[in-house]
Amino acid sequence: MRKAHHQKSRPRSSDLRQNHFIVVSFAAIVVLSVASVLKTFKMIARLPDLPLESRDIALEFVAAYNDSRNGSSQIESASVHLARPNEITAMKEPSKNSTPKYTTPALETGPKLNNSIYEEATAVVWITRYVDDCAADRLRHLIKTAGSTDNMGRRRDFWVLHHHDSFPANDARVVNSKRLLHSLGSLGLRVASQGNKPIDPFDCSNEAGSSKSSFLRLLVKYSYSYGWHLEDDTFYTGPWNDIFDLPAYGDADVVAKYEQRRHDWFKVEPCQIRVGEEDRTCEDIHPYQVLWLLLRASLPFAKALLSNVESGIASGHHEWIAAAACRAWNFRLETIPFEKLGTFQPGHWGEWMDTNLHKLARLEPMPHHLYHPVKCSAHSTPEELMYLREHLFTF
Repeated sequence: MRKAHHQKSRPRSSDLRQNHFIVVSFAAIVVLSVASVLKTFKMIARLPDLPLESRDIALEFVAAYNDSRNGSSQIESASVHLARPNEITAMKEPSKNSTPKYTTPALETGPKLNNSIYEEATAVVWITRYVDDCAADRLRHLIKTAGSTDNMGRRRDFWVLHHHDSFPANDARVVNSKRLLHSLGSLGLRVASQGNKPIDPFDCSNEAGSSKSSFLRLLVKYSYSYGWHLEDDTFYTGPWNDIFDLPAYGDADVVAKYEQRRHDWFKVEPCQIRVGEEDRTCEDIHPYQVLWLLLRASLPFAKALLSNVESGIASGHHEWIAAAACRAWNFRLETIPFEKLGTFQPGHWGEWMDTNLHKLARLEPMPHHLYHPVKCSAHSTPEELMYLREHLFTF
């Protein structure tokens, strides 16, 4: 009997392919895992060179990347991207119901009807009857040296409140004023007319027209956070942002030069404010004169003062009533620092009544000081304008 011949069975081709696939797959997993670890270490190694905020974003990215390798999460496409230092940004899809963030528009030459764009902005309001070449120079100086934002980051808008209606029709001064104001529109100047109905005795209309109440109405109409009332014969021998951005003002509701007055001063004009059920005199409440030559008012103060003088709850000359209104209605009054004041007095008082550029030149004014009155209209000669450009605008 022959011995059975035993032949070793040969592996099937399908088994070989399966084993090969397993080996290759295992090798691929090892390679990818090593690559993942190396990539992670490489990314973390970069973190010390990034700012703290960027490192936090990068670490979140690394964690998300590793989680995705383990199948525990998904990295949202374009949710975070890595870039050079200071360029790390988070990019989120905006909500369809979210309100877009307000972007400050460029200054334009006319007022907007949408009051919301004036919120968190400051108005600088130049008060005048009309603008001549000298006044146009001052306005250019004002706009260029005050700057487009204040020290709190609020946009700063520039206005002219004119009184062209006080002249005969087609008066040459008005024609020239309109031409100059149009040319100043390229600097972002806004223009409006003063109202024709002054509030007496608040406006003192025989001298100032309706300039004070028109200023308050402008602030209220456009909801400016603050507004500067600037008379056209108020002059500053330096850049205007020196005055507008002094830290001492803080959030004061009224900023102006003010002075205590004696009893006989208040006899000139009656002034009273209703407090509760009682009409009290401004002298009794707070015996101070507030000069509107250069004055900053907050929106709440402007609303309160305008509504109360219109309704008759408060009555009096604007210089008499402002300090008493602050005391009666709990508004904060702050002064312009003394070291910024040169000769700074109301017009029509003694030797300063007719001060003009030529006389101011002889006074040798100090740099970075306020002066009033420094007249422009109907006074300036070519020599005075030359002095204005060469000396008082040099700082």
